[in-house]
Amino acid sequence: MAVQLLVFILLFGFSLRLESITGRRIVGNERDQLALLELKKQIDDPYQALHSWNDSNYFCDWVGVSCGSHHQRVINLNLTGKGLGGYISPSLVVSVVQNQLHGSHPRDISFTLPNLHEIYIGINLFLGGIPNSISNISTLEAIDLGYNNFVGPVPNNLGNLQNFQLFVIGGNQCGTGEANDFDFVYPLFNCTHLETLDIRSNGFKGPLSFFKANLSTQLSILVLGGNQISGTIPVGFEYLVKLTALSMEQNFLEGNIPSGIGKLLKLQRLFLGGNRLSGQIPSFIGNLTLLYELHLEANNFNASIPSSL
Repeated sequence: MAVQLLVFILLFGFSLRLESITGRRIVGNERDQLALLELKKQIDDPYQALHSWNDSNYFCDWVGVSCGSHHQRVINLNLTGKGLGGYISPSLVVSVVQNQLHGSHPRDISFTLPNLHEIYIGINLFLGGIPNSISNISTLEAIDLGYNNFVGPVPNNLGNLQNFQLFVIGGNQCGTGEANDFDFVYPLFNCTHLETLDIRSNGFKGPLSFFKANLSTQLSILVLGGNQISGTIPVGFEYLVKLTALSMEQNFLEGNIPSGIGKLLKLQRLFLGGNRLSGQIPSFIGNLTLLYELHLEANNFNASIPSSL
């Protein structure tokens, strides 16, 4: 797996526990500082990456910590590849890509981090459901929960996130096998800035009927591979004119490749292998001059490869 350039931290719940212990309300900057110190206590840090995290320094100046310029609240933390490990309790969740952190996702995220912009907790061992309250963080632009052990259903209220640009839940267990597996996609039609949608390898089942309406025309990356998607490739894909990558491999798709795919002139990568597609391999794929990776293997095509390819 590629290492994320920035790793963002999600801190909440611990200050609520402190309030019950001390009998006083903890707010603002103090809430974030105490949560960071508790985080330091709860994780293994064999290389002393968090050595500067102490009361002698202002917490916004600690190694890896970044705060918002106006509210001075924690908005992100860069701890990529620091070798951190250990157990994070349900009252405190850390967002650190590519470590071995585990625990469940707290329910009250919007209360404790209302100004968060990005949540990256991919490639860890987190489990449980994705909290519905995540949609109350109106500032959210990116959510990456990829390659954990999250289970479905996926919250169907993410359309509240008007600045939403990236949603990655690939490599989890969010599919329930029910008819409403894709209900969470419909509200995303309201997210007109959405650029990346990755729901690969989740066991989502059923047809892509939600493409009767349109996702954001800003969508650049759409990853649907490794599920149990059936039916035909939606003709509505032709409106996603900014797509550079379309991945639908390893599903149960049938029928022909629709002509609308030939209108995606910015497409660079197209993955359709491992389905039940049939008919001819369309010559219009040769018109996609930016395309450099094409996978059509393990289908039921019945004609030769067009000379345009």
